[in-house]
Amino acid sequence: MFKKLIYPIALLALTACQNVPSEVINTAATPAVLATNNTQMCYQQLSQQLTQAIDYPVHVSPTAFATTATIFLEPIALRQAKGQRKDGMLLDKPTQFSLELNNQQCVLSQVGQPFKSTLSLCVCQATP
Repeated sequence: MFKKLIYPIALLALTACQNVPSEVINTAATPAVLATNNTQMCYQQLSQQLTQAIDYPVHVSPTAFATTATIFLEPIALRQAKGQRKDGMLLDKPTQFSLELNNQQCVLSQVGQPFKSTLSLCVCQATP
């Protein structure tokens, strides 16, 4: 009786093992930089996404994300003649953004926040 049960179970296990793909695709995001062949449309889209994330107008240059996968945006604050902020605070933390390559797509994300956006008009490459 026991041998009759073992044979179907072994056959099912062998069949299941044959259906598992031999190569697992890595879908983890990797740090990325913008490729040198991006157009002005890419940088416009990047500016729009950064503006949306911090709710303040942003304009980026073609050197943004050129050599590193992160950028920092410092807030603009009105200052008094002595350099102190008008609201009494001396410093605000800059906002950090990272660029990742995930399934051949450029993904912009704000570090420590849920903001993520795919930059469909940009070409990224993994950082060296």
